[in-house]
Amino acid sequence: MNSMNRELFNELSLLFEKNGFSLFLVGGAVRDFLLKKENNDFDFVSDALPNDIKKFFPDGNYSFEKFGSCKIPFHNNIIDIVTLRKEEYDNLFRTPQKIIYTNSLYEDSLRRDFTINALYMDKNNKIYDFHNGINDLNNKLIKTIGDPNIRFKEDPLRMLRCIRFSLSLNFKIDQETEKAIFNNLDLLKKISYQLIFLEINKMKQYNNFIKIKEYFKLENYIYLKQIKRKMDVIDLHADTITKCFNNNEHLFNNDLHVDIQKLYKGEYLLQCLAIFLNKKDDIKQKFKEYYEFFMKEYQKNQNTLILVKNYDDFLSIKKENKIGILLSIEEGDILDNDLSNLDYLYSLGIRMITLSWNYDNCLCNQLGLTPFGKEVVKKMNHLGMIIDVSHANDKVFFDVINCSTKPVIASHSNCRNICNVKRNLSDEMLKKLVENGGLIGINLYKNFVGENLIDHFLHLKKLGYLNHVGLGTDFDGIDNPVCVNNASEIGKLSTLLKENGFNENEIRKIFYQNFQMVIKNILK
Repeated sequence: MNSMNRELFNELSLLFEKNGFSLFLVGGAVRDFLLKKENNDFDFVSDALPNDIKKFFPDGNYSFEKFGSCKIPFHNNIIDIVTLRKEEYDNLFRTPQKIIYTNSLYEDSLRRDFTINALYMDKNNKIYDFHNGINDLNNKLIKTIGDPNIRFKEDPLRMLRCIRFSLSLNFKIDQETEKAIFNNLDLLKKISYQLIFLEINKMKQYNNFIKIKEYFKLENYIYLKQIKRKMDVIDLHADTITKCFNNNEHLFNNDLHVDIQKLYKGEYLLQCLAIFLNKKDDIKQKFKEYYEFFMKEYQKNQNTLILVKNYDDFLSIKKENKIGILLSIEEGDILDNDLSNLDYLYSLGIRMITLSWNYDNCLCNQLGLTPFGKEVVKKMNHLGMIIDVSHANDKVFFDVINCSTKPVIASHSNCRNICNVKRNLSDEMLKKLVENGGLIGINLYKNFVGENLIDHFLHLKKLGYLNHVGLGTDFDGIDNPVCVNNASEIGKLSTLLKENGFNENEIRKIFYQNFQMVIKNILK
């Protein structure tokens, strides 16, 4: 634990004590502290209930209060705190049937998976070890707390976590624990493949993965070759990078519309992530901050993500059982009247640019594309970058269509005929977009949807444009998206389309096939 995190822990502990409660660091952070390994992923437990914490942290996120969990803002960090508890499993399968809050660290420790992860530490570095976890750390041994057969029946995914820890820490698995894994591997067939692949992809980065996979004969119990998605999903636009950065969240798991776990659950093939830039800010500095944040998050999650820079990268997504990320920028003023800036952004992996965000800039204004904007369109065609005309005014739209020799997209726009707002595309604009070979990504923002989301799809179908329609949810750039709450629920839209007369082939085109063709035609 570095000095900055130590200071944060001390100050937060004192604040809890001042309000009559205790605070402890628990789990992997304590384990890695004892192993002298860096770990900035902290889990805290307290005898305070979320309702107690709310009194001295009124600005926290208490949406999971009923589960004894909350998130509090503290010195530009979002801190997860869980109330000490006991758990009872009536059916012995994954979800506890009953949660009982307690003041006892020991009782809380009994619900944890492995002895080395059931270590608690207070602000004075005092370690609380109820299951000989320190001894197991010294002996480089992974052992469950209690009967391993029961622990694996409670949550079969613990078997894969056990194997992963043995790889990441280079520890042996305790004999009884290993025996229980062999006895219970069949339970993995009951776990969703999304959760399975999150664990498997984490394992793949370690040298001994193949050896240990064969040792436990994992392929007899889980399908390792390719994710069997019911319906692949590509989303053309989400503002998750900016939202994560501003909210001190992480890409793997957060309270936003999009994170890696939600993308797996939603069966995503590719998520286009926009770096949104506001002209009122120092956009070059903001871009630097957002981009560096994303790359740190990406490097932490390379076992589950592929940054798509060309069509071969796209084809690798399924082969490697990962999720693709296509980086875009939402505000062309970042180019600052200098074409070399476009080369620089391309070198960083940016493959899509939304030319403007509602205001005039160096690329476009109320009269249409500027001379520099026309140069940018031509150079993006040459480099193999996707041009996005969402937020552009009508004159800019038609100028881009006339100037571009490659397909153009409106990544998150709807039909003006259905919802008459300027941000949506008129039928004339749709006709030109189709003639260009581009596509429109349907936005879930209620002010652009109007009365009925499906009406936009039906209108496009009536016009004969279904080969030019995709999804552009605008997740994390809007509040309360229509139809779904977050990326994990995108399948609800597939069901809704079926109920309104769309067949499987039409839905596949909308969900991923149409944009796949755009990627194939543009990215080099």
